[in-house]
Amino acid sequence: MQELRTVARAAPLESYETPRDVLIETEPFTVENGLLSDTRKILRSRLQERYVDRLERLYDKRDYDRNEHLRELRALGKTTGPSRRCTEHRGASQ
Repeated sequence: MQELRTVARAAPLESYETPRDVLIETEPFTVENGLLSDTRKILRSRLQERYVDRLERLYDKRDYDRNEHLRELRALGKTTGPSRRCTEHRGASQ
């Protein structure tokens, strides 16, 4: 993943254009395993059925890691909650 991030920064790509996590599948998508149609098109509903649990776990872990990082920063006094920033900004403009 680090190499992917390095290449993305050099491209330069926007953050939303760079994968944060990936699932590596060792089994190819084939007609026989039901992931491709007879015309070799991806069957999205079958992919969703097959990978939904793994993808949800990835997103849950990413959310947990992000929230944990924010908690650590707040404990160190390096960030403030959004309500405080909004209050400070509103006060400065009045």
